[in-house]
Amino acid sequence: MPTENITVASNIYLREGKTDAKRKKKINKLKSGGLYMFNNKIDMHSHFLPPSYMEYLKKYEEKRPDNFDTPSWSETAHIKQMDTLGVAFSFISISTPNLSNSSDEIEKGYTRRINEEGAAFVANYPNRVALMAELPLPNIENAMEEAAYALDGLGAAGFGLKTHYRGNYLGNPALDPLLAFLDKRNAVVVVHPAKPFQYYEGVNEGLPIPTFEYLVETTRTFANMVLKNTFERYHNIRWVFPHAGAFISLLSDRFDSFAISLKLKNPRFHADFFGAMKHVYFDLAGFPLQKQIQILKQNVPIDHMLYGSDGPYTPEIATVALAGALEETDQFSHQEKNMIFTNNTINLFPRLKEIMHSDSQNDKTNIKHSSLKRKLTTTVYQIILKKNK
Repeated sequence: MPTENITVASNIYLREGKTDAKRKKKINKLKSGGLYMFNNKIDMHSHFLPPSYMEYLKKYEEKRPDNFDTPSWSETAHIKQMDTLGVAFSFISISTPNLSNSSDEIEKGYTRRINEEGAAFVANYPNRVALMAELPLPNIENAMEEAAYALDGLGAAGFGLKTHYRGNYLGNPALDPLLAFLDKRNAVVVVHPAKPFQYYEGVNEGLPIPTFEYLVETTRTFANMVLKNTFERYHNIRWVFPHAGAFISLLSDRFDSFAISLKLKNPRFHADFFGAMKHVYFDLAGFPLQKQIQILKQNVPIDHMLYGSDGPYTPEIATVALAGALEETDQFSHQEKNMIFTNNTINLFPRLKEIMHSDSQNDKTNIKHSSLKRKLTTTVYQIILKKNK
């Protein structure tokens, strides 16, 4: 559904009445449903596109990477969108493509510049933003050097890793030295899908890669990490998987059944899919409410679900509507929504508890004024969904 339809429909919805009294009545009707109280969200899945990353994309990537438009971005726009969404704090990382479509040295240089630009953004808004640093993989030496610098020199909150780097998927033993380092540092790692290493031309052409391939890529990577026993060997790493886990929950029983049959053939084989699902965290970016949440809740505890907007790659109007839909869904209780929007992420990053309640943080935000906009946009979004079914 084109997001511009939501904008147009929102304006029509309020202009429909011929008198100010009728327009006011509609606004009051929205208000009577109760303005949203979730204005203290923590966004675990948001992206930034600093100058060095834009330069890299222009030099080394296609005009439309992954058959998807690259959005515009600025620090000011990022903070403004946070306010609109009722987000008090966000963790930033670069999206895909990663930087490995170049030589090791070029990738190393761009990674350092991007991380430093991210750290500068954090310095400008220390009570609003934290950096999930990029790493120049698959070169392990360069990645470990950058990881230490990011944590100790830049104060990064964690790392953003892609599902693979030149075909080296997470779970590949070649990455073990880096994971051992991250494990010792109790690192938080957010995983983001990339274009599959083996991508077949002439199949689903014209369809943006994030539509389908990202979900397959996330599922493939999770399965590989379970089969390689990555989660158990590096138990201190707190992993966050995106988009409500993609197809992981849907296929979990199938994965587990095959794991049992493989164990019967080889008693030394070990793959605990359900245990891994309870161990990692899942952000709820995307469109999980229609079907994914019902399945995810069967295997994943609520305290391992986190809010994510996926902005700015998801347009602002869509992120507003999706946030509003999550706020008003009856699939979670009010307490569970507080956990997902705020408290679960505070448990990952205890220092946020002080920041979230600081006067300086509240003084800098305009998020309290965003509730009505989310309410309106969500209402119109749901009307359009029903009409398009």
